[in-house]
Amino acid sequence: KSYATYFDDAIWWSLASGAGSTSNNTIIRHDLINNGQTLYDIPINGFYLKNQDLYFGSATGGYVYKFGSTDSDAGVAIEAYWKSKDFFTLNPFIENDWRTLSVSAGSVANSSTTVTYTLNGSSSTSYTMNLYSPNSSFTYKNKNLPLGSNGNTFNVKVGNDAADQPFEVFGIKASFVPKPWKTTP
Repeated sequence: KSYATYFDDAIWWSLASGAGSTSNNTIIRHDLINNGQTLYDIPINGFYLKNQDLYFGSATGGYVYKFGSTDSDAGVAIEAYWKSKDFFTLNPFIENDWRTLSVSAGSVANSSTTVTYTLNGSSSTSYTMNLYSPNSSFTYKNKNLPLGSNGNTFNVKVGNDAADQPFEVFGIKASFVPKPWKTTP
């Protein structure tokens, strides 16, 4: 069974994900303000709202958890990430030479996130971004992409799977130079 609820300007779904899954092991949170999704690998069997707090029941035992009160699930880090759609840019029939990637995030002591960009849906590259900026509430990282980062599509994934290391992303920007049109085999 899948479950859904409305909480904090978002719709939350609990469902079984992956081949052979027999119990709910994933939460999809659809943000109604920003029209984006966040995935959580939290196994749950239902939602309960009380006093403007979200509670959920464990899919594997008789436990009840309060959302947002911890960064772990029974001592195991919760994997959280945000992933963009595949962007075609100006013309889906030409490749682009991807040049730069910038990420702006909230400053959090002792926290980092993994930034992964994917070209053509299959060629992924990752790097770690330190999220702490001692004199600001914000931090950013500007990165030059390696020469030959060519592709028709581009997407970005930002996340981590560490306990007690929250992250909040405010903006992502990538730049590219269109390559000339060419025939394909």
